[in-house]
Amino acid sequence: DALSHDALDALALIALKRSDVPIARDVVFAIGAASFKDDVVKNAQYALSEGGFVVESALRPGEDLVDVDVAENGAFRFALTSHTDSEPAAERIVRAAGRVLAHMSGEKERVTAPAARELDDVGRAHGGIEALAPSWFARLALDDALVRDTCDITRLLAGAHAGERADVVPSTASATFACRLLPGTDPRAFQDAILVAVDDPRVDVRVLDAWPASSSNADSAVVAAIRARMKSEEPGAAVVAALAADDTACRVVRAAGVPCYGFTPIRVTKAERASCRGRDERVRTAELERALPRLVDVVATLAR
Repeated sequence: DALSHDALDALALIALKRSDVPIARDVVFAIGAASFKDDVVKNAQYALSEGGFVVESALRPGEDLVDVDVAENGAFRFALTSHTDSEPAAERIVRAAGRVLAHMSGEKERVTAPAARELDDVGRAHGGIEALAPSWFARLALDDALVRDTCDITRLLAGAHAGERADVVPSTASATFACRLLPGTDPRAFQDAILVAVDDPRVDVRVLDAWPASSSNADSAVVAAIRARMKSEEPGAAVVAALAADDTACRVVRAAGVPCYGFTPIRVTKAERASCRGRDERVRTAELERALPRLVDVVATLAR
């Protein structure tokens, strides 16, 4: 996914070179996890990755919201597995998965520091709850993971392989979960809570991946450069430091000690934003073309 962002980054590097704009720093286009281990990248002052979009009419009709992702949720991915004995494994897994989902449905909403900063930025940009509330609730409609830890079942399997006879009880069954963790949630403590929810020694809980949320300074030169560029084009837009619900390459870059920010300067509708990472993910070609000079200007500002 996010191929439009990769293409935009590559084109920005080419356009910057052709523009002959004087720069004082190297600008590196890195793609793939292996790139982030390179010494050039690890010594970078800033990094830009996929992330916040320009969401049209997100506040009021004609008033856009420009998200700059300064933080992103952590992740916890795990699998439940069981084997048939006196009870079919599939039935046991379904019950265990149901207990996990019931546990997650009881998660209380909480506003983390990055989410509070986003609310504050919107309020300061447009003055008060009248503008702030519609923006925030529109964001919640797109993703509940902004205010609570969430888990989704990504796979349910019964049987060792596809094609087993329909009248044979499968010998094994499994359920795979992908969870998103808010800033402040400890993956180890989260794992303990999942074990308590499963509450069955015949169900194996195997952690596939886990990492905590990450963040960068919301008052950095990167955010200031993006705000100045977008405001020059659209004075009425609200440029806000935001919390991203999904993980990006910023997680790896921040772990290497480099401040990283999610910014994709493509103007999208709310429906297009909601389609991200889905089977019908798309952006308009005209908006992709308009995004290029925005990214070039921001990179040039930071490289001077």
